Amino acid sequence: GTDGFTGTAADAVVVNIAPNSNFFTVPPTVSVPVGGASPAGAPGPVGCDPAPGCSLTLTYELAPYASGVVTFQVQIRDAAGEAGALQTTTLTINEVNNPPLPTLASATGLPATPVTAPENAGAQTTPLLSVPIPAGPPPAIAGTVPFGQEAAQTIASIICVPTNPALFAAMGGPAINPATGALTFTPERNRVGTTLVTCTVLDSADDPLSTADDGTVSFSIRVVAGQDCADGEAGALACDGTHQTCFDDGMPDGDNLLNNNFVCVCNNGGQRASRQAAPLCDDCAAGSAGALACTDAVMPARWTCSDPDPSVTAQGTFTCVCANGGGSGTPPAFCDDCAAAATTGTAACGSVSYCRDPDNGDPGQQSNFECVCNNNANLAAPAANAAPTGTDCDDCAAFPCGAGQTCMDPDGGLPASQLNYVCTCDVTGATSVGSPAATCDDCAMNAAICGVGQTCSDPNTSPATQGNYLCTCDNNGGTGTAAPAAQCDDCAVDACAAAGQLCNDPDMSTGAQQDFTCTCNNGIDYSSAGMGAGVAVGRVSVCPLPPAFAASGSVRVSEELAQVYLPMSMMWVAGPGFAGYSEVWATSITDSEGPGRSDSMTQSREFRLRSLNGTGVNSSAMFTHGPYIDPNGRLTFNLAPNAWGTAVFEVWLVDSGSPSGVPQPTEICPGESEWCRSVASSLVIEVVPENDPPSFNCTNRTIVVQEDAGPVTVAGWGLNISAGPFEALENLEFRVFNDNEGLFSTQPLVDYVQGSTVADLKFEPLRDAEGVATVEVQLWDSGQDVDGSVRRRVASCNLLRIEVLDVNKKPSFSDKGVVQIIEDSGSNVIVSWATSISAGPWSGSKGDQPNNDANNPQTAWFRVNYTDPADAAKFTSLPTIHPITGDLTIHPMPDQNTFGGPVTLNVTLVDSLGLESDVHQLVVYITPVDDPPTFVPGPLRVTVGEGSGLYNETWARHISVGPMHESTGVGPEYEGQLPVFVTEVLSGAELFSLSPEMSPEGRLTFETFPEASGEATVRVTLYDRNPATGVLTAGATHVVTIAVLPVNDPPLVSITRSSLTVEKSAGPQTVQG
Repeated sequence: GTDGFTGTAADAVVVNIAPNSNFFTVPPTVSVPVGGASPAGAPGPVGCDPAPGCSLTLTYELAPYASGVVTFQVQIRDAAGEAGALQTTTLTINEVNNPPLPTLASATGLPATPVTAPENAGAQTTPLLSVPIPAGPPPAIAGTVPFGQEAAQTIASIICVPTNPALFAAMGGPAINPATGALTFTPERNRVGTTLVTCTVLDSADDPLSTADDGTVSFSIRVVAGQDCADGEAGALACDGTHQTCFDDGMPDGDNLLNNNFVCVCNNGGQRASRQAAPLCDDCAAGSAGALACTDAVMPARWTCSDPDPSVTAQGTFTCVCANGGGSGTPPAFCDDCAAAATTGTAACGSVSYCRDPDNGDPGQQSNFECVCNNNANLAAPAANAAPTGTDCDDCAAFPCGAGQTCMDPDGGLPASQLNYVCTCDVTGATSVGSPAATCDDCAMNAAICGVGQTCSDPNTSPATQGNYLCTCDNNGGTGTAAPAAQCDDCAVDACAAAGQLCNDPDMSTGAQQDFTCTCNNGIDYSSAGMGAGVAVGRVSVCPLPPAFAASGSVRVSEELAQVYLPMSMMWVAGPGFAGYSEVWATSITDSEGPGRSDSMTQSREFRLRSLNGTGVNSSAMFTHGPYIDPNGRLTFNLAPNAWGTAVFEVWLVDSGSPSGVPQPTEICPGESEWCRSVASSLVIEVVPENDPPSFNCTNRTIVVQEDAGPVTVAGWGLNISAGPFEALENLEFRVFNDNEGLFSTQPLVDYVQGSTVADLKFEPLRDAEGVATVEVQLWDSGQDVDGSVRRRVASCNLLRIEVLDVNKKPSFSDKGVVQIIEDSGSNVIVSWATSISAGPWSGSKGDQPNNDANNPQTAWFRVNYTDPADAAKFTSLPTIHPITGDLTIHPMPDQNTFGGPVTLNVTLVDSLGLESDVHQLVVYITPVDDPPTFVPGPLRVTVGEGSGLYNETWARHISVGPMHESTGVGPEYEGQLPVFVTEVLSGAELFSLSPEMSPEGRLTFETFPEASGEATVRVTLYDRNPATGVLTAGATHVVTIAVLPVNDPPLVSITRSSLTVEKSAGPQTVQG
């Protein structure tokens, strides 16, 4: 201060670093110098002189790995309690690239437990480092700048250097995979030993000129001595490994005591050789696989081992051979005594018999064959292992003739003459030599067995069915089985029946056939009419017959039978509501016949009906007319409306015939005599009740509502709802169909309560939809059809029209919201910033249109306004939005950005009628860019004289790092930039003792060597530097030529001797050099 106080120990400096104290292990402190004499002459410590002041010392210690910007405040107070101005200090701690931090995954690799590999083991791979390897320390200090540099880095490479490189093969030195942490190396052949390996770990930001950011890790590798059987050793070379295997005693070669003490063993275990390859590998040698496979502990002699090729390269080719020679395998599954190669059975049985092995080739039961005769006579087999002799081969032993035949072997069964037996039918006596008789016909040997008037037949001539012949009468009137027929009835095959007459055979004798007579079968005595008895031998020529017909049975019709209009002569007319039936019911109608009647005589006929009973609802009133059957058999009747039930009638036919065959002249069948009246038939008419269709009335067939009307209910729309006559208990169901379902969010339906006679129509139009729907309403019931199955009858109303009228809707659209563009980027188009652009919700086929005019659809346009009029200075023109594509176009003003905050604009969509959408906000961020620096260069050729000394002149003028905010320190990250000139000597560098440099102010300095002359070219580039990041941005570049002109230098002489001594009167002297 200037008030006479001096710095004393009582002076203090207060430093406030909160909240950034975690950047430091020792927080910043400021000390005040103390001591000396007071300016006023008073004794005491000297502090800061008031006039010049003094310097204060700032002391701090940074926390490890801390980086970023720390702001703290400093205030000095003197002993009198007065405080100086509060000062703010900013400390920038630049982040540096920290070294990676590799660590061993386990103790393997440490000197106590080195990575170990056997000698001559080839390439080795083993896990070593923990992964992922950190590219630097973790960001452990809260509140500091994030470790972006370290977090974004990767491990670029790991370089390993062993202390004993001779331990490894060429190109096989230790290497570590940065991604997996795996160590790979290949030991040199026949080398053992231990080496320390030091690896340098480099990250992706490594400075190649510095080791401060390099990580390191060290470990040990040991290669131990191998064995005789290791790859490349004597044992491995001698034993090929394919056919022989090398075995060592397990001692390491390194002791030089038991070297090459290997053994080569055949892979089949058969043979071996010490210190050399085995010459043979017999599969059947003792201990080999073949010898073991062909050895049976229970029966050692069961089979033997055979190796067709004992060479080293043909191992595993052995075969176990049965002792009887009847099979082979590994071991054999069968040892057949009768095989072709067997030494026993086949030869012993010879040609008169064949060999059979009863145990099916059981290897444990060899040489136990049996010889069986070729005719299979001794299937039970005589003594084993012997050929047949004597009568062992009896052809009949196996009963070759079968049932119904007897076999005889004429030679008694000699083996030399087989299959010469004779078969004889037991009943007929037929014979066959060498095979069974094919047939034994009962009638062949005794054709007269049935006698006179009968014929013998054998239905089955098989030898197994003998004695089953048949005797059939010649008139087919009788049949006897295994004996002649007892009688032959001429009427058994009735020749009279075809004529409707009765047959009579007076004797049925087998010897008197075809003497039958036919008699009329109507039971009428014609003798009184002088017509005779009607009896004759054979058929009667004419028999009187009454009328006849064939009835079609029951008639089943529906209650809803279609109307039939009957002939006017019948005086029946079906009126409204009547149903009629007319079908042929009686067929095969014949008139009565009598003796002497000719076909030209016509008779009158008539069907007569008599009601027997009737059942069912309204059965007594089922018919309004009929039923009636006309002379041609057609049944006709009319039904009453809604009548159903069952009616039964008796029906018969009468005609005008008479016993004499002459038609009655006056009436039809007087007294209904038996000769003119047919047999009665029954007629059953069943009328099945039908399901009548329901019915209802519509009150309104055109309904008009406004768009977005919500749920609509038309009360009492359906009236007089009925299920049909006599069908009140049926359930009814309304079904509704329309041709424009997209018009509704709730489709039209009829709300109906069972039993009610009225119903409501309900629907809800789809929001924003308009148009017309044609609706059909059907009423279905739950009745049954004629066949008993459910058939739902339908009643429908005339088509209903529902019209939803259009109203103008608010336009709408969607947007992308925030937009980010780059400073000085010119015209920017953001494609489809606005989407789903609509002048109003689409309604039917029109869209949102004024007055529902389909030929004049609405259009829409976007209105854009600044929320802050001052933001207009950031744009050359107001942003626009295309009404169809939604593309947003923005033209930012040069050198304008939104560092101070984004620009917000209001956007609405306006339709043809002036109706606006909801307000949307367009937020625009203009990202600042680092503009390249510029300057105005001086002369592009600078001329100096040789030895002219230091050149220091202003060469670059009007130096600019960019727009105002880039140089004033107000703005985004590019504020407060500084110009940096970089000079590059392209040619003539040898001319300069001080290379050309350009100061930030644009002054060019250089100095040439004293005797140098010539020309040099220098490239001058202006950069601006971001003080926060240190990043340089290149700007203008110019190339300047510096010409050093030579000058004429004065001669130079150098005296080599400072004095000369000559003798007195020596005369002229010449001193060389």
